[in-house]
Amino acid sequence: MINKINLALTALAFLVLVIYLEDKTSTEKFEIKSPYYMADLDTSENIKLHFRRFEWKYIIDRKMMHRIISELSTYMELDDHISTEARDRGPQNAFYMVRSVYMDNSGLGSYHEKMAGCDFRKKMRVRTYEGDVSDDTKVFVEIKRKKGDTIIKDRVVMPYGSCQNIFDQGVYNLDQFPVGDRDFLKEFLWTYKRNCMRPLLNVSYKRCPFVDKVRKRFRVTFDYDIDSVLVNGEINFQGETNKKSGDIIMEVKYDGMLPSWFYNILKKYSLSRSSFSKYCFGVQKVFDF
Repeated sequence: MINKINLALTALAFLVLVIYLEDKTSTEKFEIKSPYYMADLDTSENIKLHFRRFEWKYIIDRKMMHRIISELSTYMELDDHISTEARDRGPQNAFYMVRSVYMDNSGLGSYHEKMAGCDFRKKMRVRTYEGDVSDDTKVFVEIKRKKGDTIIKDRVVMPYGSCQNIFDQGVYNLDQFPVGDRDFLKEFLWTYKRNCMRPLLNVSYKRCPFVDKVRKRFRVTFDYDIDSVLVNGEINFQGETNKKSGDIIMEVKYDGMLPSWFYNILKKYSLSRSSFSKYCFGVQKVFDF
């Protein structure tokens, strides 16, 4: 009898342990952490370098954009990166420029991963939000990972001149960067070399961004006048064409639950999610796919 009780207790303890481990594992899977933490980074400018979130995209026209912005104004405001001059144009017309140079190889591996719908993929790019670019201009070297609907983005900020040096040198000297930055750059450059990548495409567009007045991590952005230019292996943010996309991409970015009021807006206008990729649009345009 005692042996049976001991056996039952042992089985119960094992069951509790299994449940605990499964719960712990599922929590760790949900709370995806960045492998990089910049402990010595000066965050006085509130630059967020590592984050996890969900992103939904919707293709709309300009008339729909104006309608939605009118409804957002009750709950949201233009984000802090919009200049005073841009604010004076009003929320319907305020924007800043986003320019990104994407890395890919001669076989367009990143493009085909997206078009094939690979569940896990990542994009490598260098981005700036400035108009005129000089050696001192702030740029972001980024890896954007996507797993299902989850986006994990890691990036390092540096002057444009330093970024140019990294890509121009055959042997990379990373000693000038903080330890945390070095770990990230090692992964970036290892992936870049391993996949025979090079700077391929400059994608630029205007962005009208809104942030929730209460929940600052809930953002809605409207991207338009999307353009793309081949950069021939250089980190070059210049150049434009007369073949800009006529679509407007509304991106919804959040890390928890959508506010009910915003869900009602989606429902009101019967908006359907899209898998639009600005990079893939650019590749199709410049290579005439």
